[in-house]
Amino acid sequence: MQIKSTDFRIGNLVKTDFSETNLKTIVELKHKAASVKYIRTDTNEPHQSMIDYERLIPIPLTEAILLKCPQLEHIEKFRQFNFEVFSITFPELDIWCIDEIKIRRIKYLHEFQNFYKENIGEELQISL
Repeated sequence: MQIKSTDFRIGNLVKTDFSETNLKTIVELKHKAASVKYIRTDTNEPHQSMIDYERLIPIPLTEAILLKCPQLEHIEKFRQFNFEVFSITFPELDIWCIDEIKIRRIKYLHEFQNFYKENIGEELQISL
């Protein structure tokens, strides 16, 4: 799945079409590319590169990823903002969120990061 550049924000985690092994963190957004930071597998050193948006790949949201988000231990916090996570199904993970205006399906990690930031007002911590 290709993501639109407008779907991204700084701090989102993504992969690339040339390297599925490393997670990349978006640190800057430009007109046609994003600057991403990651650890190079060949040198094990931090690296930063500009990557065209069409080369960025969303990370599917999984139960394993959700379990690595310490903020989600207290899911009641979500209900204070007039929405709730009300459906999690396996083996595929579907999180449906409802708020006063719309219902949307969240399938990818960057979507959940953005949703959390918009509605909770803080970054989602993920220890991957």
